[in-house]
Amino acid sequence: MTTIARAVLLAAGIAAAVAGYLWWYSPERQIRRVLDAVAQGFSHEAPVTGLAAVASASAIQPYFSPGVTVEPGRPFGAITGRDAVIAAAARVHSSTPAVQVQFEDVSITIAPDERSATVDCTAMAAVQDRAGQETVDAREVIITMHLQDGRWVITRARAVDVLEPVTP
Repeated sequence: MTTIARAVLLAAGIAAAVAGYLWWYSPERQIRRVLDAVAQGFSHEAPVTGLAAVASASAIQPYFSPGVTVEPGRPFGAITGRDAVIAAAARVHSSTPAVQVQFEDVSITIAPDERSATVDCTAMAAVQDRAGQETVDAREVIITMHLQDGRWVITRARAVDVLEPVTP
């Protein structure tokens, strides 16, 4: 192999490594990992009660800012504060036999300063009741995230009414 061929291969290897690093640590990829972790933190396959519910729900704590506001939409009220979000997740864990949460159709817009982002997505929750029946609730959600201490955290999440109810 000639010196030029080795140099080209070395340059290509370095370029691939840099591209891989930038892809892996890109803000969009980090945000997607936060969404996946939050979905996993709310999901469970069997009811968990007491301190076990709080412990499993507390896994989502690093992904929310202390002053987060979550507005899940009707019929639920707003939840303010990270501790309140964790308490709500613990209630979901203890009051439902199984829940599977997913974020679909995720569209991420990073601010020019790369310190904040807006996520438009569909939050889907498949909830199993005690009789074994599954109900799926899908809501369009706008999530605001900020880079705090080198990590992306959710500062606000708001369900959007896609279609307003029509009353006669």
